[in-house]
Amino acid sequence: MCGIIGLISHEEIVYELLMGMTALQHRGQDAAGVTTLTDTFHTKKGLGLVNQVFQNKHIRRLKGKIGLGHVRYTTQGSLEKRNSQPISANYPFGIAMIHNGNVTNSDEMRKILYDEYHVLPATTNDLEYILYTLASELNKKDLKNITFKEIFEAVKVVQSRVQGSYSCVAIIANKGLLAFTDPNGLRPMVMGRRETETGPVFGFASESPCFSQLGFKTVCDVGPGEMYFIDYNFQVYHDKGIVKKQHFCVFEYIYFARPDTEIHGKLVANERVK
Repeated sequence: MCGIIGLISHEEIVYELLMGMTALQHRGQDAAGVTTLTDTFHTKKGLGLVNQVFQNKHIRRLKGKIGLGHVRYTTQGSLEKRNSQPISANYPFGIAMIHNGNVTNSDEMRKILYDEYHVLPATTNDLEYILYTLASELNKKDLKNITFKEIFEAVKVVQSRVQGSYSCVAIIANKGLLAFTDPNGLRPMVMGRRETETGPVFGFASESPCFSQLGFKTVCDVGPGEMYFIDYNFQVYHDKGIVKKQHFCVFEYIYFARPDTEIHGKLVANERVK
């Protein structure tokens, strides 16, 4: 699987993204990528570990107070730089997205993207099915006056059409940070918060030790079908989309997660012993 982190802050965020990705490096060693936002998206990604992909010259240009980080373990799509995440769409608004999971109806979604949304995927990464479904559904809204409720409505369409496992975090340019999970909550994602002199910092990540390293307090696990949106005023909106019975992946406890991670109130090390 993969490791994901998304942060929105009052201060520059790139160093915290990289620290968080390093804490999640066990979840993927094939590729790493970061996207931040100022007046445009700034992206750096490549094959290899975090410390192999990012040099000081890259860090200096990754400006922004909102950003995404991803470490990849290839399970779908070829091992190429173009399949590294984050992946961005320029319209509507500009959306950059990361995910941890696997889309299981890829052939169906590729047909839907082309026949209904008129989008031709540029990679073999299944994230594109989620990204372009969301973007196409947002495009049906009143973009000038879009609300968090309409954003959540678009997420519900994603959840109804895209099958499989996914925990996703996305930047919607000049709107905010969006996080959501599949209806069964197959993959882990936690929400964190840290208080600073300039105001709160919010984030979403695959595992709790990522936030411990950054000085965050874990707020909650993001459950099946849950959706969060944090706008630029740091107002947090929450709702439930399509929710089904939880079928959490047991391999998170057996293999993927760090022993010091807590998932659904259970310490992985203890569950591993059991």
